[in-house]
Amino acid sequence: MQEELNACKHLKDKLTHYIRELEQTNDDLERNNRTLLDSLSTFETKLNRALEQNALLENELDEKQQLTETVQRLRDETRELREELDVLHKTNPEKTIHSSETPIVNSDRMKSILSEAAANSGAIIRNSDVRK
Repeated sequence: MQEELNACKHLKDKLTHYIRELEQTNDDLERNNRTLLDSLSTFETKLNRALEQNALLENELDEKQQLTETVQRLRDETRELREELDVLHKTNPEKTIHSSETPIVNSDRMKSILSEAAANSGAIIRNSDVRK
């Protein structure tokens, strides 16, 4: 009977020790879980910031593309108008009044306006700026 009692006490001590080890392991796992959740939260925050920055950059890129297309369209339109003007001058030379003295379109001024418009996204080109 004493041997059984000693065996039970020994078993109880072993189980108590085992329970303590399990509790320590559980505490370690919970601590690691909290650390991982904190890291995950940090990474999610960084990801959200990066996504926002990416969206802003994509919007800026779209704006730049639109401005580039607008500038190209205006250049094409200017070229076509010059060609039209040349044709009109060639077909009706007697109707041109002081055409050599007063240019209708100042190409240097037009280039500077187009460059300024491309540099300043959303800049408004007024008619008074185009004529000189």
